Amino acid sequence: MNAFKIYYDDDTSITTSANGTLEQFTAYLMQMGGVDTAWNPHTGEERHRQIIDVRQIHYHVFANGYDDFYPNYAKADEVYEKLIKEGRVNVRLYWEIEEDGETIEEDFIKGQGDFPL
Repeated sequence: MNAFKIYYDDDTSITTSANGTLEQFTAYLMQMGGVDTAWNPHTGEERHRQIIDVRQIHYHVFANGYDDFYPNYAKADEVYEKLIKEGRVNVRLYWEIEEDGETIEEDFIKGQGDFPL
């Protein structure tokens, strides 16, 4: 499964996992007009949000002598743990969203060792 971040017109976003490519997942979300409807059980009010963007999340694992990206957390975490068991130094795991080869959003998940590299 791949990880995706969905951005809405109310400046909120969610992350989720799904099978398929970014294009396939985006087409699935947009088949009903790209509107997300949620119901508030306390007020009975419906909230409608328009999807404005969908991006694929990549997981970035790096350490001294290692640097690679993975499409899902499970594989990235497996590699992260393997590098630690091998005794690699400064092992880190981030999630990143890229556009045109440039990181536009990222967040640290976990790491071990001295910071920064």
